[in-house]
Amino acid sequence: DGKIYYDGNDYYENVNSYRGVIGYVPQKDILHEDLTVRAALTYTARLRTRAGLTGEEISACVNGAIADVHLQGKEHLRIYALSGGQKKRVSIAMELLSDPKVIFLDEPTSGLSPDLDLDMMELLKELSKKGRTIVAVTHAMENLDKCDKVAFLGRGIMSRGAVSPAAAFRASSAPLRRRRRARRSP
Repeated sequence: DGKIYYDGNDYYENVNSYRGVIGYVPQKDILHEDLTVRAALTYTARLRTRAGLTGEEISACVNGAIADVHLQGKEHLRIYALSGGQKKRVSIAMELLSDPKVIFLDEPTSGLSPDLDLDMMELLKELSKKGRTIVAVTHAMENLDKCDKVAFLGRGIMSRGAVSPAAAFRASSAPLRRRRRARRSP
């Protein structure tokens, strides 16, 4: 319930204006698994980039997105043959094709091993350094140090702004520690 504002404007009243500005990567990847990485990205590029691009221009966009998510050498693999982390990178690459200024990701590290979780967070940090705002919703706390800002939401707590990841973790775990202590008390 509520409203979403972007740059002071109601998002839903201006949704068409934001199509190329905002990207979204859902928790569950939506991919054509029988296509190769290049074919899937080319298909998406034809749908999401401006009309009239030449084949060479589309290929350049696809190559740039592949490089941005570090999938060079995987272009000719079918998506079903990729790991979970590589599939997530393809999903991110699809959003990069429209050159969004803000990318929202829902649980981008869900189901990834700890080392792949770190790789994904480092990739997101790298993308943010290229002039994009990256907003990731996550339950994983191990790599919050990769974030510039943390907004922490939970029952009875909200911490936002220039909160350090360590401070956010302490704030979030305090209610949990109190509940655990209360259960152990006679």
